[in-house]
Amino acid sequence: MLLSQFRLSLNKLHPAIVKILIADHQYLSREGLKQALQAEKGFSVVAEAVDHKELFRQVRKHKPDIVIIDYHQPEYFSPEDIASLKRSDPSIRILVISSDQNREQIFRVLDMGVKNFLTKECRQEEIIKALQATAAHEKFFCHRVIDLILERQVNKSDLSDNGQLSERETEIIPLIARGLSNRVIAEQLNLSYHTITTHRRNIFRKLGVKNVSELIVHGMRTGLI
Repeated sequence: MLLSQFRLSLNKLHPAIVKILIADHQYLSREGLKQALQAEKGFSVVAEAVDHKELFRQVRKHKPDIVIIDYHQPEYFSPEDIASLKRSDPSIRILVISSDQNREQIFRVLDMGVKNFLTKECRQEEIIKALQATAAHEKFFCHRVIDLILERQVNKSDLSDNGQLSERETEIIPLIARGLSNRVIAEQLNLSYHTITTHRRNIFRKLGVKNVSELIVHGMRTGLI
């Protein structure tokens, strides 16, 4: 018992370093990320890759915890590299920091299970928060990515399986997608916390989604978001 307590205390004093691999063909992007991480404790850039071949060599050699990748670099990186990474090592966490503005391609990457996505317009603070979330196995979409999602035009002809939603549930979905808690949504809509909790549960059940990421992808496809 005392030994386990000692090990726990030791881990708190010397937390594990999260190993990061940066996969980006652009030199300035790689240097900018390294500069942003210099003062951040708990993270270490152990390798860089300028194309997909080097990416997989470095992954095998360094076994990083997190791969930061811009998949939108034709001839160097592509969405297929993300799928290959997930197949080769499902434990690898992926943070996309991309210049991609194509909604359909972004949706495609989200469909691959990417839960951490920034654009290169995001600020340093968002990059750090995204890395912390990625390391903790939590989701993080920067404001720009959420805006891209919410800007999608509503196509009424695509709402084939959303007719069962009530007007109130349709109103709540974009608020959930923005990451607002049930309590904040309740305050905004002047409803009780219990009511919002019930609506949220019913939305997930009716749409057949299990989490917010799946809700966002479904909403983007059908025009709810």
